[in-house]
Amino acid sequence: EISVETLFGDLYAMKRASPHERSKHFFITQHPFLLSPGCKRNLLQMESQLSQYKAMIGDLQLSESTMNITVEPFFNLEIERDSLVEQTLECIKQADPKDIRKRLKVSFKGEEGLDAGGVTKEF
Repeated sequence: EISVETLFGDLYAMKRASPHERSKHFFITQHPFLLSPGCKRNLLQMESQLSQYKAMIGDLQLSESTMNITVEPFFNLEIERDSLVEQTLECIKQADPKDIRKRLKVSFKGEEGLDAGGVTKEF
């Protein structure tokens, strides 16, 4: 079993390598068929987290008047329980593609409370 640190190091090096470097060097993450199911799960999770982080960082906004930096790390989805699927698909269709890569935060219209993970899991 390959450690998460080794997988991350290989993934990071592979993503930074040029196409020419990729053809000359062996990166295990370029050949997922060689990995066990557990390693593949870890690799997919790392890639997802990296993608979410990039989407969040790419959305940094600087207010020149107040010199404040704002970041929206979540893709906020506010929907009604009665039309869950329809509203979800409509929100996704209207969203900026980079926002869809952020972590999901769900709230149901007309219901109080913060999403500490429970509402998203229920969703």
